[in-house]
Amino acid sequence: MSKKLNIRAYPRHAVWALLGCLLCWGLSCTQNPFDDQAEITSKNKVSGFIELEGVQDARNVYAWLDIFELGDFSDARGYFQLELPPPEQQPQGGYTGQVNLYFYSANYKIDSTSLIIRRGEFLFPQGLTDETGQLRNPVILEKLLDVTVTLDPATFSADDSAPVEIFVSLCAKQHPVEVLTTETNDREIAVFLAERVDTSDGGFFPINADAYREVYRLVENETEVWESFFVPTQTRLPAGEYRMLPYIWVRQRGLPRRLVESLNIPYERFSPNYGNLPFQRHGDGFFVTTPEDSTVNVY
Repeated sequence: MSKKLNIRAYPRHAVWALLGCLLCWGLSCTQNPFDDQAEITSKNKVSGFIELEGVQDARNVYAWLDIFELGDFSDARGYFQLELPPPEQQPQGGYTGQVNLYFYSANYKIDSTSLIIRRGEFLFPQGLTDETGQLRNPVILEKLLDVTVTLDPATFSADDSAPVEIFVSLCAKQHPVEVLTTETNDREIAVFLAERVDTSDGGFFPINADAYREVYRLVENETEVWESFFVPTQTRLPAGEYRMLPYIWVRQRGLPRRLVESLNIPYERFSPNYGNLPFQRHGDGFFVTTPEDSTVNVY
């Protein structure tokens, strides 16, 4: 004959302890009742901070996870976060293997770290990450090349026929840097993009992109200046504020072609989408003062 549990036979504090244990066991068998803790225990996100040598604002650095080809641009603090898709949307119904996480800004030395994924989730802690999936320390990217762009004059009308001069100053920071750029017989650097910065729509306007030749150059540790020009009446930029982006590819080892192509940019080929390339440049903007309808395509 089975015996019934006689609760009265136990001290009151023991009964409360027993009930507490049963309650905790029941909750652990269902789900975490604290929704705001879900992100802390999540195994599908990796995050962290990136720093750029020589500047405080670390926005627009590209964090890219191969295999999944996930990307995110850092904010002004240098913070990024990437989230894996659900396991059922991954290869093999839940990927298992090693992936590489890259950190890229075009004129800085690319860096990366390896992570392990098992059945569609990161294994944390591992390597540079803690148990929450955040990098233990900021990733610091080493600067390869200084680029400064100035225009003379910096304010002009869209119907001006006088040339506007462009000066591109370059200096390698550590070792000589090989770059791919463009030139013509009368321009040391030919192709640019004018980026509209005073409207939310923005847009990139090609400058001198009709005829040019590509050229590889080695930039040394001493500052050199490349000169160019354009004629406003030939570009007919709408009135507004712009910044000038010289077409320059900084060549370096370890840069995956797929990383660049994930930005919708042809690898080492000019395209209006070159403006999407993360690149830290210096220089003041310029202003077009005469409102006119633009006859060029904006991308």
